[in-house]
Amino acid sequence: MKSILVASDLSPRADRALRRAFDLAAEHGARLTVASIVDQDLPDDLREGFAADIRARLERFAASIDARRGVAHEIQVEPGDPSADIPRLAAEAEADLIILGRHRDRPFMDLIRETTMERIVRFSPVPVLLVREPSDHPYKKVLLAVDFSPASAEAARLTERLLPKAQISGFHAVHIAFQGLVGPNGHAADARFYLGAARRELESWARSEALPHIEEQTHVLEGGVHQVMHRRIRDLSPDLLAVGAHGRSGAAPFAVGSFANDLMRDPPCDLLIARARPA
Repeated sequence: MKSILVASDLSPRADRALRRAFDLAAEHGARLTVASIVDQDLPDDLREGFAADIRARLERFAASIDARRGVAHEIQVEPGDPSADIPRLAAEAEADLIILGRHRDRPFMDLIRETTMERIVRFSPVPVLLVREPSDHPYKKVLLAVDFSPASAEAARLTERLLPKAQISGFHAVHIAFQGLVGPNGHAADARFYLGAARRELESWARSEALPHIEEQTHVLEGGVHQVMHRRIRDLSPDLLAVGAHGRSGAAPFAVGSFANDLMRDPPCDLLIARARPA
């Protein structure tokens, strides 16, 4: 990691993201951009006043976090729309990672439109780390969702690059609908057939994606993806969940995928979302 961008709206949720960003920047020797976007529709005098106050607050907070580590960082406060301008600033900074705090819960509005966080993830080719928990310890255990897609492979590579010392445990969920009817012999015990086929696909995928460690780290388990994920979270208590942004290669380049989208709304822990590399 050479460059990281963290977005802040001065909320306690964003404070957690800022602390995690400084931790990761220090670990990687990366330069850090701290960005905040002011509503562009405000009157000029209000917008300029808000921008100056936000910059001063961010400078003080950044200085207090970075008192001893010496992370190279800059503060950028600009007018605009966060969903468009955060990805733009990340591109200008050549950021390898965008870090966000969890979005503010708005039960009614969240039902009828995307959150700002979801739009940033949807339009940014840069991976996004969504911080939910306090950054009082480094990431030690990572749970990786594996679906044999290019995005899932990129999530695995990104996790290894970002957290080389962490313990990574993958899972692949095999949902067998009408289990007693679909097996070759029409018997529930034939679940073993589908699990075995998934393990062979895992082996082939890991080899084609040059991920030799993933096969031995990944558990192939029967059940729906959310069901299996929550079982693994209960068993492992991971610090971070890593997923691919979209499981269907080549389709809808800005789509996020329902699994990743559901997780963004209510992440069980900190969440790392990666996109497949462009062909």
